[in-house]
Amino acid sequence: MSGSVSAECVLEVLVDGLAPVFAGGPELGGIPLDDTCRFDIVSGEGIDPDTVGLLPLHSRLQRLVADLAEPLVWAGVEIQGLERLTAQSDAVVAGLLLDTGLVRLRGGKGAYRRARYCRSMYG
Repeated sequence: MSGSVSAECVLEVLVDGLAPVFAGGPELGGIPLDDTCRFDIVSGEGIDPDTVGLLPLHSRLQRLVADLAEPLVWAGVEIQGLERLTAQSDAVVAGLLLDTGLVRLRGGKGAYRRARYCRSMYG
C-alpha cells in the first residue's frame, strides 16, 4: 500500500467512526459530537442554524490522527497537512518541554514542583 491522505480526511473518518464512544456530550441529529463545547459567541452569518453555539475542539481525535501518522507511514501512507491540526498542549507535552530544557519556568523551584504535580495528575 502506498499513497497519501489528508489529516482532515483521517480526522473526519475518526469523528464519524468513533462518535458513539463520546456519548454524554452535545449531540447533533442524535450523533454525539466528541469534545465539542457550547459557546454563545459561536454565531453569525454563514453558520448553519443547527450548529450555532457549538465549537468542535476534537482535541482527543486530533491527537489520535497525529499518533496514527507514524504507523501509517510504515504502511506506506503519508498523512498530509498535520500542521493544520490544533497543536497539542497538555501536561505530557509540557513535561517533555520542561524535561528537555526547551522551556524553563520562572519562579524557581516552587514553580517546577507545581508543574511536576500537574504532570503527575495528567500524564
